Amino acid sequence: MFYNKLDNILDKCVPRRKLNRENSRYVYPEWYSGEIIKYIKIKANLHKKYKKSKRDCDYSEYAECRARVKKLIDIAHTEHKNKIQNRFVKDPKSFWQYIASKKSRINRQSIIKDGRNLTDEQCVVEFAGFFESVYNREPPKLDAQVAETRSRAGSARVHIGALSIKDVQTALMNLKPKRSSGPDGIPAFLFRDCARVLVSPLHHVFNICLQQSTFPDRWKITRVVPVPKDDLKLLLEVGDQSDCERLQGDIDRVVKWSQDNGLCFNVSKCSIISFTRARNPICYEYMAEATALQRVTQVRDLGVHLTPDLTFREHIVKICKKAYRNLGFVLRQSQGFTNITAIRVLYDALVRSHLEYGGVVWAPHEAKYSDMLERVQNKFARHLYWRLYGVYPLYPLMYPTLFVLGMVSYNELGVRRQFTLVVYLIKLLHGKQHNPGVLQLLSFSVPDRYVWRRRRPPLLAVPAAKTNLLAKTPLTRAIRTINQIQTVIDVFACQFNELAKIILYILCYRLE
Repeated sequence: MFYNKLDNILDKCVPRRKLNRENSRYVYPEWYSGEIIKYIKIKANLHKKYKKSKRDCDYSEYAECRARVKKLIDIAHTEHKNKIQNRFVKDPKSFWQYIASKKSRINRQSIIKDGRNLTDEQCVVEFAGFFESVYNREPPKLDAQVAETRSRAGSARVHIGALSIKDVQTALMNLKPKRSSGPDGIPAFLFRDCARVLVSPLHHVFNICLQQSTFPDRWKITRVVPVPKDDLKLLLEVGDQSDCERLQGDIDRVVKWSQDNGLCFNVSKCSIISFTRARNPICYEYMAEATALQRVTQVRDLGVHLTPDLTFREHIVKICKKAYRNLGFVLRQSQGFTNITAIRVLYDALVRSHLEYGGVVWAPHEAKYSDMLERVQNKFARHLYWRLYGVYPLYPLMYPTLFVLGMVSYNELGVRRQFTLVVYLIKLLHGKQHNPGVLQLLSFSVPDRYVWRRRRPPLLAVPAAKTNLLAKTPLTRAIRTINQIQTVIDVFACQFNELAKIILYILCYRLE
């Protein structure tokens, strides 16, 4: 009943067909109104009339219509820009829809084979032939019944009570504003934008389904999109030749398992890397399918570039280059924007996200690389200062960088990285994060009464370091910061919001 009512409303109010602009003779921007298109056609007719008659009165009529068209276009374009800027604040992904709308899609490129363009039907046939050539018809040797039995062995009953209006409303507001629809044919943004109207009927439907343990057939249909997980990592601490042979044995067993189940490794894409700072590292030739694996000096794992010495210098250089490219792109595309919040959102989503992703792992301690990261944000901060106050803070003003950052409400990237790491460790101590590998590295300081003659000793023991590199690791720096915070406030008794403010204050004003 609920879906029938909703489908009837959509059929009545929402057009099911979209105009094919690619095959149209005249292609207008999407923000052109019907009035603008009407006067554009009138202007074209008046121009033809003037070309034939060459009379001044016809030209005056044409010029008047042309001025009206320009005025209407300026008004519509301003309204369109304001609309998309406000949309960026709530949904930064819509920025790419705006970029795509500025590109021409009239000349759609087709697939070329043997020097000729293929039609849509021929493209489908070519794709089908390719997938058929690589399809393996042999059934896998995995026992589905055994896997299903094991998955049910540790299962437990879950009781779900009645849902409240607030629960349903929160779930609707957390939906992603996607235009694509699921099997029910209703896009997610419709439920989110109409949450105020739909929350009551959905609350009633959900509770009835939970009480009767019966669910609509539409809820039992879903679209399953397989995500290929085609990578595998084998790790082992190598100290001598026997460890290398153990790792080679693991590789052989994985290769045999893949062959038994019809999964073939692409050996040309497999590689080996050794993380060490030894002068004479152990270099063992590992084999897969009777082929030597390629030894590399740099790999990219989860967006972080790793080198054998684990200094992350190459990673910082690469992300700075990418951030500069994205920053230039954002500044060019936002030239006509007036909404400062939209520009901030674009910078945070497309530039700063690259500068901060994984910063807990690769946070640099060398001033050279810290300054390299800060230059990217400083450039945007000065541009934002110029947008806000109408003055570009360079020569002859020479405003200090910290002053400019404060005026545009930004903190240094180094402060944000340290803040993120300290908060992460405190969440580990509070049990809000689960990472046994890092938690076992944290040791509480138990001072001797004859050694520590002060009121409040440090909370955590700073690990001993034989080298400057080890003494300046992100974990060691975070432990020192937590010990400084402990002298001001109890990290276990204070509310987390107040604790975060104190941490940020200490990092901004005491750790310069």
